[in-house]
Amino acid sequence: VEGTQAPAQESSVNLIVNFEFNSAQLSNDGMISLDALGKALSDPILRNERFRIAGHTDAVGSDSYNQKLSEARAMAVRTYLGQHHRLDPSNLEVVGYGKTQLYDPNDPMAAINRRVQVTKLSR
Repeated sequence: VEGTQAPAQESSVNLIVNFEFNSAQLSNDGMISLDALGKALSDPILRNERFRIAGHTDAVGSDSYNQKLSEARAMAVRTYLGQHHRLDPSNLEVVGYGKTQLYDPNDPMAAINRRVQVTKLSR
């Protein structure tokens, strides 16, 4: 995360944060991605900013199951960033979108749809 944004705009980035299949357990690769994010968000310029952590799933499974799973994955990211990078959890809003916002709607089962999106919120 770098640069500055106009106050009324939100900027976001899709992260490849891998989870164990059918769970909110972070994989080693997922933790590596989050360590890079945590380092960036720990910068004094961003440390006190607010961010939305949005969990997404692929289209496998029911709507309600994917909703809960996406929320649990976003919460796992917030917990990890708080514990390992000492980021204030109150600055990290958590939301799950389940399978409603597929990254690749042409391939709804693709792994690329299982992601976490981090958006800097305007003050």
